[in-house]
Amino acid sequence: QSNLEYVQGEELKILQEVYNHPKPYSGTIIRDAKAAMDKLESEVLGLIEEEKALALEKIEESMRKLKSTYEFGTLHHSSQDKILSPFLKEMEKVKQQRFIANIRQVKENVGQLVTDQLNVMMELLKPLKPVETSGDSKPEVQEPKPRYVNKNNVRFSFDKNVLQTEQDVEEYVEALKNAFLEQIRNNRRINL
Repeated sequence: QSNLEYVQGEELKILQEVYNHPKPYSGTIIRDAKAAMDKLESEVLGLIEEEKALALEKIEESMRKLKSTYEFGTLHHSSQDKILSPFLKEMEKVKQQRFIANIRQVKENVGQLVTDQLNVMMELLKPLKPVETSGDSKPEVQEPKPRYVNKNNVRFSFDKNVLQTEQDVEEYVEALKNAFLEQIRNNRRINL
């Protein structure tokens, strides 16, 4: 996608008129086009920097969120680095990116990356072998580690497409609550 799709203003129209003009070199047409081009370039570069800042902020916020979990604190430093590594790679991608659509895509995918890394973290916390005791006693049964699911991936059934009354809102909230509780009962944690 072109960055020009995100720009609003007359500059593109002016440049299109110059392109279609039979004698663009006459009068002030070229000078007007140059001014429009400079303004357009400035706007696009500003939008790119703005999108980069928003994306980097979201990635940093996601990293802080991961670092604040109890499980992250229990990991060895090398495992912590493994968890954070994809976020650092995404940050580098954003810094090098020149297309607004691609920057926005990275920003949108960060939520799923958080969920994925939470699940990787839970895998890293699993013991390597089941604990066995000597003698006639039974081996200890290990509780399965919880899995993470993104709140947007929790599916539930609700008959209405529009909430019009307080009753509709209460029914929707109840359906959402039941879906979330079902996830919790299935040993899943919901990533907000």
